[in-house]
Amino acid sequence: MAMKSIIVAGNKRCGRTLLSVGMALNLQDISYFKPFCTKKIWGRKGDEDIKIMKKIIDIPYSETELYLDIEQDVANNKIQEIFEKVSQGKKLTIVESDMFYGYRKKFSALHIAHLLGGKIILLIEKKDGWEDEAGFFSDRLNNTLLGIVLNKGEESDLQKEGLLGVIPYDSSLSTLSVNQIAEELYATILAGDDGLGKVVENILVGAMTVEHATKYFLQTQNKCVITGGDREDIVMAALSTSTSCVVITGDIVPSINVIEKAERKKIPLLSVSWDTFTTAEKIEAIVPKIKPENKEMLAKIKEMTKPVANKISSLI
Repeated sequence: MAMKSIIVAGNKRCGRTLLSVGMALNLQDISYFKPFCTKKIWGRKGDEDIKIMKKIIDIPYSETELYLDIEQDVANNKIQEIFEKVSQGKKLTIVESDMFYGYRKKFSALHIAHLLGGKIILLIEKKDGWEDEAGFFSDRLNNTLLGIVLNKGEESDLQKEGLLGVIPYDSSLSTLSVNQIAEELYATILAGDDGLGKVVENILVGAMTVEHATKYFLQTQNKCVITGGDREDIVMAALSTSTSCVVITGDIVPSINVIEKAERKKIPLLSVSWDTFTTAEKIEAIVPKIKPENKEMLAKIKEMTKPVANKISSLI
């Protein structure tokens, strides 16, 4: 029996892992394969998406057995070998791939689809220009494209030509934790370890007078405040309001008074070496993680992706 595969593809942060998890939760006899690492795990070898999927579905192989390094010489038969290994006894294997990553070495999503004989489900996030992006890829993927799924869309978008399905926007899936910010920034935790599990819903840069900063801090809940290490007045103001964490830039350690207050309030105080502007850019670029241990989150993902997963299943 030929092994069936669906290549879940898209450009950068479009929702590939969200749909992959949703399909795994909604469909039976599913396996998963991600040929190349694009989300490195902090401090060790492997890929974050593989780690997540291994906790959701039964993949009886270690992360290192499933890991390929695109910077090394990788033969097509090695990709096929791992695909066949993880697909054994399964009705369908989800193959996750970036649309462009690896293109020069012929390992992009389109190349992977041809290599494994699978069809592409293209994920596009709803934003300015998404319809042009959908049209561009529809013209170029031709018969390799099974359909386009719009992430963070609305039911009314299904009337648009060429869409296979829509995944609705859910703000609870778009929040970061302080711990994730600390990991992604390789930050030094100066105080407030007990608050690393806090949720971050807003990001503010403290580069104003303390009077103006205090006004904004009082109006904004569950925030991450980014400020220079020489602005202890801003840090103290942030620690006096509903703050999830404070990121101090410039590799400057604040006074013991600041550290003690952060410790008492259980507000993580993170130190990084970059300037404030660079740090803000890096935090804005962090992608919220799916947490397999969060049953409520998984139930929500299952429900919001169910129509799309069922539609894909009916087409293969």
